[in-house]
Amino acid sequence: MSRIAHTRPSRRVFSSHLASGALGAGALAAFGGVAQARGASHAPDSEPFTTSAAAGLRPRTFTSHRRTTMTAARTAVLVHGAWADGSSWDRVTPILQRHGLTVVCVQLPMTSLQADINWLQTVLSVHVQDPAVVAGHSYGGAVISGMTGSNVTALAYIAAFAPAQGESLQDLTSKHPATPVFSYLEPPDSAGYFWLRPDGFPAAFAQDADPPTAALLATTQKPLPLGTFVAPAGAPAWQRLPSWYLVAAEDRVIHPDLERFMAQRMGATTSEVKSSHVAMLSHPQQVAEVILAAASGAAAHAAA
Repeated sequence: MSRIAHTRPSRRVFSSHLASGALGAGALAAFGGVAQARGASHAPDSEPFTTSAAAGLRPRTFTSHRRTTMTAARTAVLVHGAWADGSSWDRVTPILQRHGLTVVCVQLPMTSLQADINWLQTVLSVHVQDPAVVAGHSYGGAVISGMTGSNVTALAYIAAFAPAQGESLQDLTSKHPATPVFSYLEPPDSAGYFWLRPDGFPAAFAQDADPPTAALLATTQKPLPLGTFVAPAGAPAWQRLPSWYLVAAEDRVIHPDLERFMAQRMGATTSEVKSSHVAMLSHPQQVAEVILAAASGAAAHAAA
């Protein structure tokens, strides 16, 4: 934990134009026609990072060590993103366990943003009794932003979306040039879901992962429904809870400058790591340190 210096970042807005030419033709057509739409071994983990201030959906629970309660969290609830599932946290989980946290990996239904928020709420109310830190990766950040669990003390965003009220993922991504991942999106299927082509995982989703890991990600991906991409967010939990954010500086899914913008807008304690979008797999120690900082730092944050 000594590598994390908890300072508060200044507010700064990043802006640029959406470079739609980087989008795959099918995906671009789908995103542009929203109104008409159907509704291995890992990379070395020693590199330092800098800090600038429901059937079949039962969560996987591993037992091992709010601003209102001001107590340290004893449970970490981990929420995966699009084109991934709960197994994406497998390298972070044992680190958190060794520090005494109970870990719950949520498996989202991925049918709509509200359905995913509702399922997280169910997990928090039924399966989590202790004070908890809730961490979200990628799209999972939009899910944790929408929850209202009273037993949550802090939030941790790992290369994740953090929409403001009324804002959609499309609104956020349009603030910056399109990232390479969009070139690998297949057109929506007959049910309105976007899948990532297998070659997109080593090229844009997990470019710092070993080939077997990238291949496994492709086979376990959970697609993103188009309606989720355009759904407006409700009042965000980050407005009432202390938040931590880890920027993936080499992210090819969410623009790193967009990550920095969201982190600064929410006033999060912010760290950066030279990583792809899936920092949980390539830099699990750094990801775990951010979650541990959120778990133990909520009380100190509230008292400051």
